[in-house]
Amino acid sequence: MKRLSKREIKRLSSRLGREIKERTVYVENFGSVKLYLFGDEKVPKLAEVSGEIVPTLYYKEMIQDLPRVVVDAGAAKALMRGADLMAPGVRKRPEVEEGDLVLVIDEEGKPVGIGKALVKELPEKGKVVKMLHALWEKDKVIKAIKERRSKRV
Repeated sequence: MKRLSKREIKRLSSRLGREIKERTVYVENFGSVKLYLFGDEKVPKLAEVSGEIVPTLYYKEMIQDLPRVVVDAGAAKALMRGADLMAPGVRKRPEVEEGDLVLVIDEEGKPVGIGKALVKELPEKGKVVKMLHALWEKDKVIKAIKERRSKRV
């Protein structure tokens, strides 16, 4: 585990497109995933997967500001098995630009995951969100967080 310098935190902020106010940030590698751990408690708020910086569902301050895409129960189940979001499963979607991060939630308002919008306009069919982090056991970020927890025990 490595503590990031102020310069490295600024670089990370730039890549994220949002200022990171936390002064203490660590990075730890777990295979193909880097976890960015915030504060003395080392909360895993960011992950780097395939070169993408993604907020984890622990980063409540950030995910509360993300546009919310509401999906039906069938789509939520598919996402929790590793699928990307297809247009027919979308129940409600705010205006977004291609490449924007979005929080995907079910119809009850429960988070399903975080993804990247693939299209500006919602088509009738096709892939509309590439999932980067989802609540399923084989998700790379979830696996890294679990591995980190098991190392601490």
